[in-house]
Amino acid sequence: MNETTRRGLSASALKIFAMACMLLDHLWATVVPGNLWMTCVGRIAFPIFAFLLVEGYCHTRNLKKYM
Repeated sequence: MNETTRRGLSASALKIFAMACMLLDHLWATVVPGNLWMTCVGRIAFPIFAFLLVEGYCHTRNLKKYM
């Protein structure tokens, strides 16, 4: 597949999105109590980070160094 025809988010974009979601979750817990929607958005971060971890594991050449 050609680079110009690929669709979707890159790994870097997913990491930034997950970090922003995690920030909302942490703000809910410390600074702005009582906003349940922030924690719901924040819980999306873990599955994204887990997906990126598995993708990195599947695409690495040296599993020992990846660990």
